[in-house]
Amino acid sequence: MASIGSDNIGRTAVRRWRLLSAGLRVLPDFLIIGAMKSGTSSLFHYLTQHPELVPAFEKEIHYFDQDESSFGGRTGDLAWYRSHFPIKAMIPPRSLVYEATPKYLCHETAARRIAEVVPNARLVLTLRNPSDRAISHYFHARCNPSDPGSLHAAMCEDVDRCASLGVTEGDASGTTDYTSYVGRGVYRPQIERYLERFDRRNMHVIDGDRFFADPGPVLSSLFEFLGVRPDVLIRDLAARNVSKRDKRVWPRTRALLDDYFRPHNERLFELLGERYDWNEANSSSTGSA
Repeated sequence: MASIGSDNIGRTAVRRWRLLSAGLRVLPDFLIIGAMKSGTSSLFHYLTQHPELVPAFEKEIHYFDQDESSFGGRTGDLAWYRSHFPIKAMIPPRSLVYEATPKYLCHETAARRIAEVVPNARLVLTLRNPSDRAISHYFHARCNPSDPGSLHAAMCEDVDRCASLGVTEGDASGTTDYTSYVGRGVYRPQIERYLERFDRRNMHVIDGDRFFADPGPVLSSLFEFLGVRPDVLIRDLAARNVSKRDKRVWPRTRALLDDYFRPHNERLFELLGERYDWNEANSSSTGSA
C-alpha cells in the first residue's frame, strides 16, 4: 500500500512540475488526428523509435476534442496542454514533437481549435477500410456482445441512422455526427473540415491496410513528408492495441457495410486523388489501432 501511495504522490509531483514549467515547453510540430481503430497506436509507437521524433508524454491527450462546456477549463488551459510535451531546451536540434489523439478527426470543432493553437502544424491521418474499422470499433467496446447477431443488429441500426451522412447537411436524424461505428468511416467530410483551415500539402494520409501489411515503406514515406531521415530502421514493428476478442462476422453484415461505404469511399478517393483497394476487398482484414 505504501508503494502505491508513493507512486501516486510521485506522479502528482511530476504533473505539477510539468504544469509549473509549461512556459518552457513546446507545442507539437505535427499531430496524428485519426482515425480510431486504424493503426494510430502502432504508428505512435513506431515513431518513438526515430531519433528525430519526440512524442508527447502520453498518447491521446484529448485537448482539442473536449465538449464546449469543458474546453477553457483546467484542461482547456494551454499551459495544461503544454505540460504534456518536453522542455524546449531538452529537445535535440532538428527534432519534431508530436502527439496522437484519433478522436480529433471526427470531432466537430477540433480542426478549428488546432488551427487556432498550432496553425503551422502538419497533420497525419491513417485511414482504414471503413467496413473493417466499423467492425473493429464495435468489438473495441467490451460492453458489446461478441456474437455475430448482435454485431449485425448494431451495424443495421447505425447504417440506417447514417443514411444521409456525408451526402446532405446532416444524417437521417438531422445531425452531423461522425462519431459512431459507421459515421467515423465517412472520411471525406471529416477531412474537408481540416482542409478548410490547413493546406493540403501539410496533410499526409496513410492507407491503413497498406500500413498493416507492410509498415516499412509507409513509414519511409511519412518520414520524407516530415523532413526527417527516411532511412532510419524501425526495429520493433509489433502491432499495438490489437483486440483479442473473437470477431465472428456474418457475410451479410460485411456486405451491408461494403454497400454503404462504397460511394463514400469513391468520394474520398476523388478528394485525395488516389485510390485504395477498399471497394475491391471481399473479406475483413486484420489490423491494429
